[in-house]
Amino acid sequence: MKQKRTQIQITCPQCQIFYSKDLSEYKRNERLERTSYCSISCRSKANPPQTLPENRYDIKDHRGNKRDKFTPYRYILHCTKNSNRKQSSIKVEDVKNQWDKQNGLCIYTGLPMFLPEYNTGKTSPFKTASIDRIDSSLPYTKDNIQIILRAINFLKSSESHEDTVAFLDSMVENMGFEPMSCSTTST
Repeated sequence: MKQKRTQIQITCPQCQIFYSKDLSEYKRNERLERTSYCSISCRSKANPPQTLPENRYDIKDHRGNKRDKFTPYRYILHCTKNSNRKQSSIKVEDVKNQWDKQNGLCIYTGLPMFLPEYNTGKTSPFKTASIDRIDSSLPYTKDNIQIILRAINFLKSSESHEDTVAFLDSMVENMGFEPMSCSTTST
């Protein structure tokens, strides 16, 4: 059985209506230096909620960070310069040129790709672009890069271009389809 609490009669500071409230709740609000209202609606009118943007981080908030034609390619380039990676001599212009040369399509699958953004982690590796070294034993240079789907890059790892093509062809054959060999490189 629910215990009845002691009630207090007070006036709402927002709508000026006289209402009943549990004494314990009223004292708790006073102790926490909060105002008591007759309803959530009155509390909302008195203290409008502070709306936060859907994505709190916005690069536009930083001075000097203006978007330009290379902005979408900067993050993909940044990923090649992480520690424990081979040396990289490619520039953002090289990445954009390779993207344009491939028309935004994966070398191995022919599927369209999306450039990853700094503030998202929501894109699928089956749709996101990734820079790959054609010859994994060499560093990132403009003649040794191709842009492929991140999932394919995970699969390729440090294998050669030819081994990756052979593996993908055998996978397609195993599924009962005719392989569409992509034995040419992107360079």
